[in-house]
Amino acid sequence: MASRGMLSVCYAPFDYIERAAKIVLVGITPGLLQANTALAAASSAMNSGADLKNSLKIAKNTASFSGAMRKNLVAMLDSIELAQLLAVQSSRELFENHSTGVHFTSALRYPVFKSLKDYNGMPNMLGEQLLAKMVQTHLAREARISANF
Repeated sequence: MASRGMLSVCYAPFDYIERAAKIVLVGITPGLLQANTALAAASSAMNSGADLKNSLKIAKNTASFSGAMRKNLVAMLDSIELAQLLAVQSSRELFENHSTGVHFTSALRYPVFKSLKDYNGMPNMLGEQLLAKMVQTHLAREARISANF
């Protein structure tokens, strides 16, 4: 999608916004694992007859915080008793059955890579024009929509 110096931004289907969410979970940016998972899930959904909106929803819910990150996030959320607040057994349920209880997003909506490796927050995203623009457009838009949750 864009590049500047050692930074590059690639597309993966993380566009869906869950308007019925009770909670918003925000990461830094999807990594390569999450991008590949989202692309595969969207493709599978489309091939199974899902429309674009549902394919994007399936892709985002399937890929968000996927891999080892999800297991760690669920453990952390369960330790602060988020599940009880949302009336579910475990925070793991937020990722199952394409829940409408949560909106997953990232400060940088699309996968960002630094020197072809997953971006880890350095250099500071607000100090990099390419990344700051993503925060100001995508995340700001989602925050405005989230204010209606």
